[in-house]
Amino acid sequence: METGKNKAGDKSCFGNTELKKNNLLVISSSASNFLYSFIDLKSHQCVGLCSIIKKETSFSNPNDVLDLVKEQPDLLKGFVRTKIVFTNRECTLIPEEIFKEEDTKKYIDLLFPDTYSGNIHIMHLPSLENYLVYKIPVAIDEFYKESFPGVVFEHSTGNLLSTLSRISFLKKNTLIHVNFSQKSFEVVMCKKGKLLFYNSFEYQTSEEIAYYILFALKQWEIEPEEVMVSGELNPDSDELYWLKKYIPKVISFPVDELLPYPASIENPSNYIGLLNPEVCE
Repeated sequence: METGKNKAGDKSCFGNTELKKNNLLVISSSASNFLYSFIDLKSHQCVGLCSIIKKETSFSNPNDVLDLVKEQPDLLKGFVRTKIVFTNRECTLIPEEIFKEEDTKKYIDLLFPDTYSGNIHIMHLPSLENYLVYKIPVAIDEFYKESFPGVVFEHSTGNLLSTLSRISFLKKNTLIHVNFSQKSFEVVMCKKGKLLFYNSFEYQTSEEIAYYILFALKQWEIEPEEVMVSGELNPDSDELYWLKKYIPKVISFPVDELLPYPASIENPSNYIGLLNPEVCE
């Protein structure tokens, strides 16, 4: 594993981050993290992954993203394909039967009226009979399109929901999943491929996490036997402490459902946005 500091922040790299002929470059950015991975399209496995954590400021600033990409020489090479997988709360699900493309701005502004102005993107989730609508800041959208011709945009929530829907067929009871980001988390409930519930929550204290999850379970009259977790957390975190206090069993996202990844990655579910098999589709 390679670690170090640069102007962008704390950087950790795993596996081989040297571009190969069949590599797909996947970039995933959130407010505090900038991640990228190289996926061998021939073997469908992640051969290298880098994580840059910036605590002082936000990667949502277009100038920060521009400077960061320029500082990563691996990202300036040519690629077979490039995907940008966004991770932010400014997204919403719209059922197919009521979705109208001309109303996409109305959908997102209704839930996030005070968010940044941005370009609207749509991700169709046919297995869930839903569309995911989300925003990308205009400057970041244009920068990626100019820097990576033919780039494909996706949202981490859409990929996560599709994967959990598939996994739920293997579960006898309702699959309950919590995916953590910095100061926010997503709750998903699926049963036999059907999406029952999805919502994202911001939180100030770790106790709020258990409250929101238990309230959602009460609404659906579900007595949970286990809750699956993924995202930015560690085994000793306060978030897991409060979940374990009220939930009989807390399990990690199954690694065999992820793309094969470098052995040096200790907590693969922290990088579920990059290691999700959906990004290869």
